[in-house]
Amino acid sequence: MPDTAPRGKLVKLAGDGWAMDAHYHELGSGQNYVLFLQTGGAGTSAYMSWYLNLEPFAAAGYHVLAPDAPNFGLSAVPEGMTVPAPAFAVAFMEALGVRSAHLVGNSIHRPDAGDREDSRADDAYELRPRDAQQARAEPVRHEQGHG
Repeated sequence: MPDTAPRGKLVKLAGDGWAMDAHYHELGSGQNYVLFLQTGGAGTSAYMSWYLNLEPFAAAGYHVLAPDAPNFGLSAVPEGMTVPAPAFAVAFMEALGVRSAHLVGNSIHRPDAGDREDSRADDAYELRPRDAQQARAEPVRHEQGHG
């Protein structure tokens, strides 16, 4: 990994009882979005988690977005505020005008699984923030070899 991560962009986000500036990296263009979500680990950031994936996905034709999770990397949350992960993802997408995206995550369970034991990594999800009043990821089955 490089010694220092390149500086990305900042976007202001707000939700129910929280507000923050989110730092993110953006590569590629178009409407075929892929959102790389990272969580956990001391000192982690989106770039640290995904630096080997960002350029190849952009080169493959995706519009790549990789935000630093709240209180990781350069996405600081004011003291006393809690930012739920689904609300963060939806607010981030809405702030950038993203209507739907392919989600890629590490160190997190399926968005709808909570603590259930039956979480499976082979499920694909699309997050469509304008389709529901609350942040929600819906499973979408893709045939193998199709995105």
